[in-house]
This record gives sequence, structure tokens and C-alpha cells, in this order.
Amino acid sequence: MKASARPLFVATILLGSFLLFLVQPLVARLALPQLGGAPAVWNSAMLVYQALLLGGYAYAHAISRLTIRRQALIHLALMAVALVFLPIALADVPRPSGYEVFWVPLLLVATIGAPFFVVAAQAPLIQRWYAAEPSAGDPYWLYAASNIGSFAGLLSYPLLLEPNLPLAGQSIAWAVGYGVLIVCMALLAWTRWRTPDVAAQGPAEGEDAEPIQSYTFQLKPTRTGYAVTTRGATHHLRILQTRIAHLASHMIEKTPPDLSKMLICPMPGLLVKLHVGEGDEVQPGQPLATVEAMKMENILRAEKQATIGKINAEEGDSLAVDEVILELE
Repeated sequence: MKASARPLFVATILLGSFLLFLVQPLVARLALPQLGGAPAVWNSAMLVYQALLLGGYAYAHAISRLTIRRQALIHLALMAVALVFLPIALADVPRPSGYEVFWVPLLLVATIGAPFFVVAAQAPLIQRWYAAEPSAGDPYWLYAASNIGSFAGLLSYPLLLEPNLPLAGQSIAWAVGYGVLIVCMALLAWTRWRTPDVAAQGPAEGEDAEPIQSYTFQLKPTRTGYAVTTRGATHHLRILQTRIAHLASHMIEKTPPDLSKMLICPMPGLLVKLHVGEGDEVQPGQPLATVEAMKMENILRAEKQATIGKINAEEGDSLAVDEVILELE
């Protein structure tokens, strides 16, 4: 990816998030004289904002199956259509008597629905376009830019915009920012216009698509290397000097015991009863021993077909956690 395109991606996603969170208190301030400050009004406003946000994400996901060129054309066309609703002004929606619960969401959707919808979709679209370039690199700093823009939008309205501009000026300022966002999105589309969209192309004819597998690793330093944890299993990697590695290759490593051939006490308790004896054949699910802990009896059962070998405990013994009760063959 061209180095000059990286700042453009950051600036665009930051501007879009800034406008998205700036418009929410702005529209609430416009509607305040007419709707009042009742909790039901603010609940309706949050419902509308969250529904539009979810709709924008769903729309971005739906068009992500298309090539980037088509995505850009569709999105820029919708952004141009949303200009009809700017600058922001409270919509003239008749107020039906007895149906205020539906009127408030309808009023908010008619006032800001279209611009909010397309601005909500810009963040996932930008991340998708950024990742389309194989040499784009780590995309996670785009999330940081989005979060910074969101916080800036929420703080800017009560601290800067509302004290210094009338409502009409606030609406015009937001509309100007929206126009700048359209220009930025068009520039981003131009930077990706000739980028081959591998996800949209699919496998070549006669070829099967190779499955893409992703792994998440957790690295934890140890005294001799690292402990690597993935998919619930931990693997220990030792990083040794050449001479130490040569000497270590001659050391006998203790093989861990096969716990599948042992019945281990899962908790501290009293061995109340042994249900089997040495040499007995047991089947899966058959009771082997009963351990009492905290006034509750816990029946330990066989997990597989086996033969009872050595019994290491007797009825009435106090057992510690992980103590071997008996061995299986």
C-alpha cells in the first residue's frame, strides 16, 4: 500500500466516527423543545440510534461480497442521496394522538435516518477496503482511530459546538463535515480502484478453494523460553545456547504418568466405599468408589472398559486432592 494512503484511511475513519457520535446530541438538542426530556424520549432515541447503527453494519456486511469498485459506487451513491436531508432540521411529522410511542422514533428516523445510516456503515467498509491490499499491514490501529473519533464527537458537542454556535450553525457545520467525508470516501475508493479483490474473485476454474485457518497464540516467558498456549493446550518452547542444548539432549526426561489408567480423587474427602476389587472387570459408567466431601457423596465412575489393578486406598481413608485411589489395566 502506498504510504500516502495510510493517513487518509486514518483521517477518514476518525472523521466518520466523529460525525456519527456528534450528531446524536445535536439531534437530541433539536428535538428537546418539542419532545421534552422524559426518560421515554431518550430511550426511544437510543433505540433509533442503535437500530440504525446495526442496519449500517448489516448493509456493509451485505455489500462486502461485491468487488470494491461496486461497493464504492453503491456507497457513494447512497451518501449523495443522503445529502437531501442536510442541513439537519427537525422533520415535519404529524403527531397522531395516542401513538406517541411510534411517533418519536419515526420523527428521529425522518430527521437523521439516512445520513446516520450511511455514516454508520463507513467504519466496516473502510476496514474492508484497507485489508484488500496485501501489503496493508496491521489494521488494528484503525480501531484506535475510530474510538478516538467517537470520544471526540461526544465531548466536542457540550464543550465546543453547543456553547459557541446556534442550532442552525451546528447543523451547517455537521453538513460541511459530511461533505468532507464524502470526498475522503471517494479518495479511498480511488486508492483501491485497481486493487484485485481476492475475496470477491473466488478460486480459479477447476481448483478447490484452500481453507483458511487462523490461530491465536498466547506467549508467556519462562525461565528457559516461552509457554505457548493455543486452543486450550500449552506447549513449552526452550531456547538454549548451543552447548547447553547439546548437554540437555543427553539428559533423561521423566515421562509423565498416564492418568487415564488411574482413578484420582478430585477433591479432599473421605473414601466411604470401594465398589470393586483387584482383578474385577469394569465397564464405562460403572461405579468404582464413593468419596464424601462437604457432607456430599460423590460417586467416581469408570470412563472406559478396563481391569482393576492395584488398589492404593481403603474404605475410611482420608484422601487428598489428586491422590491415586486405584490403578487400571
